[in-house]
Amino acid sequence: MKSTVTISIGNSDNKLAQSDWRYYCRHINDILSLFDAAMTINFYGLTNSDSEYQSATWIIEILSHHMDELKEKLTKVRKSYNQVSIALVVGKTEFI
Repeated sequence: MKSTVTISIGNSDNKLAQSDWRYYCRHINDILSLFDAAMTINFYGLTNSDSEYQSATWIIEILSHHMDELKEKLTKVRKSYNQVSIALVVGKTEFI
């Protein structure tokens, strides 16, 4: 069974320099690529380049038994960039 997951990161406190923000986003993409066979990326988007705050969001579908590993890897990268949190919303997609 697959779970629908929204992953959101931000840099509203400007703790990350532009180059660090770029690498942070890239590292999240690298993590997601590790789950290639078990996951589908439905959406990836970033705030406009002239936005006051930076944020990025991914909406993915992933096999449920990979959730713990995904959370572990996301936590590791979050800590490596000294970020307080990553927003993670997990649910089941319902078509109506």
